[in-house]
Order: sequence, then C-alpha cells, then structure tokens
Amino acid sequence: MAAVIRRNILSSQALQDAFVQGVKRLKAEVLGDAGGLSTYDTFVAWHHRAMMAFTPPQQGDRNAAHSGPAFLPWHRYLLLVFERHLQRVLEDSSFGLPYWAWEVDGNKTAAAQKQAPIW
Repeated sequence: MAAVIRRNILSSQALQDAFVQGVKRLKAEVLGDAGGLSTYDTFVAWHHRAMMAFTPPQQGDRNAAHSGPAFLPWHRYLLLVFERHLQRVLEDSSFGLPYWAWEVDGNKTAAAQKQAPIW
C-alpha cells in the first residue's frame, strides 16, 4: 500500500478537484443492499444513526458519536473507512483525506469568514 499523506484542502487545486471528484463518485455509486442509498449517503446515515444512539442507552443526553468516550476513535474509524472508499473510487491508494486548517480563517470577522476559500 502506498504512503498516505493528508494535506490541507486549500494547499492544492488538484487536491480539491480529486476530493470533489471522489465525493461525486461515491454519491453516484448506489449500493445494492443499502436501500438505494449511495455509498456517500451511507456514511451520512451511519453518522446520523450514531448520533441517535445514547451511551449508555438509558441516558438522553450523550450520543455515541459526539458526547462520550468513543468520540475520537469512532470518528477516526469513520474517516479511515471513508478515506479507503475515496481511494477505491479514485483508483489511488495514496490519496489522503484532506483536512481544513480552520484556524486560518478563525480570527476573521463573520463577513470575511463567509468569503473564505473553503466555501
């Protein structure tokens, strides 16, 4: 397997284009056993379902995806699986899921943030 390097999404137009192309391919790929959901939509549904699962079940304020001890490992696993699917549809085992260096725009005014290149 090729080495994976994750880079800032704004560091390269080619990286942005590859990411968008990969997401579009995952949106176009319909899974046979997922009720007609696309591969991309399956990730959305998986995340949503985890947010609706309380940990422990008798609590009503702590969901499995965001408010408990599994927050970091759960999201890490979700993103690794998502990255593998992007690599598959892009046919590039070295493609790394890009990140957004949000601190670049964090100190800007609200109006300036709306004009940030990420959007």
